[in-house]
Amino acid sequence: MAVENFPALKVVANGSTFDVLVEMAQSAAKAQPHKNSSFTRLAIHSAGVYTSGQLGSVVRYCPSLFEIIIEVKVGFTDTDLFCLTSLKNLQILKLVFHQQSNNGREITFDKGLVPVLKVIGSSLKVLYLSYFQFVDIWTIVKFCPNLMALAFENQCQSLSVLSEKEVIELRNEKGRVYFKDLKVLRCGYNLSNDILFDLLSSPLLESVDIDFCDALTDDLLQNVMANGFLKNLKLLRIESCRLVTKQGLDELAIKENIFKKLSIYFCEKVTGDNVFEWQKIACDQNWELNIDFKSFGNEHININV
Repeated sequence: MAVENFPALKVVANGSTFDVLVEMAQSAAKAQPHKNSSFTRLAIHSAGVYTSGQLGSVVRYCPSLFEIIIEVKVGFTDTDLFCLTSLKNLQILKLVFHQQSNNGREITFDKGLVPVLKVIGSSLKVLYLSYFQFVDIWTIVKFCPNLMALAFENQCQSLSVLSEKEVIELRNEKGRVYFKDLKVLRCGYNLSNDILFDLLSSPLLESVDIDFCDALTDDLLQNVMANGFLKNLKLLRIESCRLVTKQGLDELAIKENIFKKLSIYFCEKVTGDNVFEWQKIACDQNWELNIDFKSFGNEHININV
C-alpha cells in the first residue's frame, strides 16, 4: 500500500520491500506509459526465493537508487550484478551474506563485481564487500578512487583484472595517496605490510578496524605516524593482531589529538596493565578516551576517561 499510494516515497525499511518492488516493477513494465519509482535506498533482504533477473527489473523501476545493500542468496548470479551499471546516482554499495547463501559461490569478485566497478566505481563513496572471502585491493584502487568507506576481508592479487604492469605502476607510484577521501576502513587477515601501510596512509582516516593481521606491527604504526598520517583518527579497533604491542599503540593512545576510542580484543602482546597505564595518562591530561579491552583469559576492561 505504501509503495502504491505514496509516489514520492524514497525509503521503506521492511524485510519484504524488495519482493514487493519486484511485483511493482513487473506491473509497471506492462503499463503504458511506463512508471518509475522514486526510491533512493534499497536493502535487498529477499524473503522469498530469489529468481535471476529480479534485481534488474527493480533497478529499472528505481533508476534513482543512491544506496543498495544486497544480502546475496541462492539465485543471484554475476550477470545479475551488471544491471547496477545503469545506476548513475549509486554511491553506497554493500554486498553481505544471506543465511541462505551457498558459502559465497553465488557471485564472484572478478567476474561479477569488477565489471560493475569499471563503469560506476568512480562514483562510489561506500563499498562494503563482506560477502567475498577474497578481493583484489589494486582493482579497487584503480576503479574506486573516491571512496570514503571501504570494508573487505582477504587480499588476493590473482583476482585482479589489471595487467601486471598496471599493478606494478600502482605499487611504485611515489607520493600517490590511494584513497584521498577515505575516512572509514575495515580490513586485515593476509594483508602485506606495504598494502596496509598504503591504506593507513589515507590522510582523512577517522575509523580503522583491523582483524587477524600480522602486518600490523609496532614498526609499521610508528612509520605511518612518522610520515604524518593518522592525525584524524578517532576510533581504532583491532582484534587478534598478535604482533602489535603497547609500544606501537602508545602514540595513538596517549598523544594529545582527537583520538576517542581504542578497542583491543585478543591481541596477545597487549595487557590489562597497559590499559590502566593509558587510563592514568588520559586522566592526568584530562583527555576524553574510551578503552575496551578483552583478553584470552576472559579479562574484560571497559574504561571511560
